[in-house]
Amino acid sequence: MKLRALTAHIPAFDQDAVADVVWKLQKVEDEIVWTKRVALAPLPRSEPMDKVVELADLNKEVLFSLVHLDSKDPRVTEVPKALEPENAYASILVRRLDDVDKLSKLLAEIEPDKASRLSLTFSDYFVVTPYFPSGTGDVALPSLSASVLYVSEFDRNQEVQALAKADELAKTYARNLGLKYLGLDVSLSPWKEESVGRVIEQLSGRKLFEPSHLSTVLEINQRVFKAAVLAQVNALGFSEVMLPVAEDDVLTQRVSEGSLRLRDLISLSFVCVAGLDMIAVRADRDLLASIIKAMYAVYYVKRRPVGMRVIPTPGGDVVLKKFGRVVETQM
Repeated sequence: MKLRALTAHIPAFDQDAVADVVWKLQKVEDEIVWTKRVALAPLPRSEPMDKVVELADLNKEVLFSLVHLDSKDPRVTEVPKALEPENAYASILVRRLDDVDKLSKLLAEIEPDKASRLSLTFSDYFVVTPYFPSGTGDVALPSLSASVLYVSEFDRNQEVQALAKADELAKTYARNLGLKYLGLDVSLSPWKEESVGRVIEQLSGRKLFEPSHLSTVLEINQRVFKAAVLAQVNALGFSEVMLPVAEDDVLTQRVSEGSLRLRDLISLSFVCVAGLDMIAVRADRDLLASIIKAMYAVYYVKRRPVGMRVIPTPGGDVVLKKFGRVVETQM
């Protein structure tokens, strides 16, 4: 088990305040903490975007979720510029479908590496989660949350113990850092060989994808919810099964084989998966517009925050600096 993200949520845009939190995070050197992160509040109209982006230079080893805009904000078209620093992330909040054309154009034209650090968040409000790019600092006080990599423990039916341990560690870090503790995003998320896709196949006894996997994902989520209750964890953010294709070896293999397709991943999102994540699709505006509409429909039905992070490709696979080769997902 690792703390996948230890995330400070900062409501202010004051450089000294952010620098202080970054300095405190630097003191956390435990191997169990995989990444250290800072998430800022939604960007007010009065705050220059370029000044906020400069905060990413405070520490290149810390990840910064810096720019969060409503889709109606005219500055949305400037978001790719905000992603120039490789440790900078951003999100766009989609409350309605009025801006599909603008968003599909942005996604069709953005560079692949930048696209891996940008999410559309379908929700009525900005999300507070340690997971990037969607995680924001939309909080009243400087706060701390964490996410957990615990696929191996889930395999061994030790998810309650894993979440309880993670929660206790995160509380300790929050006290030491002088931050309000918010809780854990208890999402079951993968990293490469620690595959959620493999968990689904083992529990179902079937290779991805078959319609029966919808009930398997639901079963996993029920276990996750139960574990959070038994561990007495305050669950926040998405707290659902996550299927980021480029971060999961089994999902990547099934997409490469053609047995797991775009329509399958969208259908899984209806049964409590946190969204459509880290998939490569053709940089076609009509296709991207149809995906945006589909994910809005998922959000409208679920009435829970849903994320969308897609990597545009001119056709075929795409290579990302952090993730390597990402296989194009077929319809």
